[in-house]
Amino acid sequence: MTNLESLLFYIISFCIAVSFINLSEKANSEKIKKYALFTGLAIPIAIASFRWNVGTDFPVYVDLYYIYSKTSIINIEVLFSIISKISYFIGNVQYMFFIYSLLTIFFTYKALKYNKENHSLSLTFFLYLFLYYTMSFNIIREALAISIVFYSYRYLIEKNLIKFIAFALLAGLAHTTALVFIPVFFIVQNRDNKSLKIKILQVVAILSIIFVILNI
Repeated sequence: MTNLESLLFYIISFCIAVSFINLSEKANSEKIKKYALFTGLAIPIAIASFRWNVGTDFPVYVDLYYIYSKTSIINIEVLFSIISKISYFIGNVQYMFFIYSLLTIFFTYKALKYNKENHSLSLTFFLYLFLYYTMSFNIIREALAISIVFYSYRYLIEKNLIKFIAFALLAGLAHTTALVFIPVFFIVQNRDNKSLKIKILQVVAILSIIFVILNI
């Protein structure tokens, strides 16, 4: 496709997807809501899954897929190794892009839905598609990590330390840079009685642990 044809394809696809998400919000029938939601999410998932040689990092991820899917090598970003092996077992490299797309869209949607009382779900999903979605074609590991961290935001608000750290660690398995988000939990908790020195020590200790992990 030409650049203009590609642009029109994405614009039309995104508008259709957002229309279905909007329908899932406003429909009275639960059955229609489910089908509309499924269709609205399936469109961007399918585009990212079935693309070929789209994205600057596409050939790099294909090469990495063949390295990690056929060997026992496991790097610190364990999730990539696991997804590659599952994709190889199921069929081919296209399944790897499908799984990454499915997980990224799922966590992003759940995070947006959590905030739907303050912001329109269809509007925020529209902004996501037009501003950030295509970025995930180039950085699929980072995009998944970001979506999981975005999802973990709810546990930051709810002050649920265990779940917040669990999802932050899961994001770290997708891309190690997500681990630097863990200290945020202690930084934003300003209502406790702990002194500033203790808070600083906690943050320094966690950052030190993360530094050691990254070096390993």
